[in-house]
Amino acid sequence: MTQAEDDLFAPSRAQMWRMLGVFGLIAAFVLALAVWFSVRLAAPPVGKDTHITEHPRCQDRGGRRVAQARRAAAWRVAAIQLTYPPEVL
Repeated sequence: MTQAEDDLFAPSRAQMWRMLGVFGLIAAFVLALAVWFSVRLAAPPVGKDTHITEHPRCQDRGGRRVAQARRAAAWRVAAIQLTYPPEVL
């Protein structure tokens, strides 16, 4: 750059740095505000005073799973029969 170009762009360069500074301050303020709201509105940790108890797991005899598997197989067969013409099957 020549001296004339440097003198010409000096005000815009200073303005650019000021704008970047303002944008940085705004971003920092927004992040600080988000962290403050996050900490303020966070749910309290689960403790003894919440009356939550651990229940024993229910034992499944497997009958329900077998019925679900049979229904799924029936749906697959029906889908195959609807997809292909009878002469293919």
